[in-house]
Amino acid sequence: DQRDLHSFPTRRSSDLAEHVVQALQSHIFIDAVNTPFQLPEHLAELYRPWMDLASNMGTFLAHTVSERFNDITIEYKGDIFTTFEPIKALILFSIFKNRFADILTYINLDETIIHEGIKVNVIKEEKKVFQNLEARIRITLKGENDFQSRIVGTVFSGNPKFIEINQHFMDISPTNFMLLLKSLDKPGVIGRVGTFLGTKNINIASWQTGRNAPGSMALSVITLDSAVPAEVLDELRKVTDIVEARSEERRVGKECRSRW
Repeated sequence: DQRDLHSFPTRRSSDLAEHVVQALQSHIFIDAVNTPFQLPEHLAELYRPWMDLASNMGTFLAHTVSERFNDITIEYKGDIFTTFEPIKALILFSIFKNRFADILTYINLDETIIHEGIKVNVIKEEKKVFQNLEARIRITLKGENDFQSRIVGTVFSGNPKFIEINQHFMDISPTNFMLLLKSLDKPGVIGRVGTFLGTKNINIASWQTGRNAPGSMALSVITLDSAVPAEVLDELRKVTDIVEARSEERRVGKECRSRW
């Protein structure tokens, strides 16, 4: 039974999107009627950094995962989460907004995901997974051939942080311009990449690298002061020992872009 996704309601979802934007920019949530979730004003300041984290985590996955997936597990922990529905909605919308750009709304979000045959699991954890973290969110995507991609995030001093990506422990403050590299764990890689970006007048703000063992595949997340043009990204992929390079560009009020 084929459903016309364009027929789902859009007016309320537009209102809801405005509420989310208002929440993130002016710290105020407005109760909405006939929307997937309601969040009263008194929780606005408390939830704002977590909504920001949810958006960043979902967008990062959307831009760095090219494999097809059919299972999403969202695990969360923390007494702060008296309700998780707004955060869940923002995570899923951020993952799928580019994939279904013409039809996706907050109202038809769940219906669209079900229609695509994607299973969503939301789990509240009671056990303390990270000894020093009282609250955190973990998102895992799974697909065929044992594909899996995972990101873990938290909020520290009111700012969103990525603390693990695919079992590589990190300390990343997401920014508008990010570069994801997979490389061989060999001497000289960081120097070559840094020199290359310098010749293109692209300044590095921070660089986080993780590996599972010496000599294994290394994962680097680099935050930048400016975007990486497509032609520069193509050149970067040819640098010795670089296996994969992807970039993410986020602009306030504009559509996010990723380059593969």
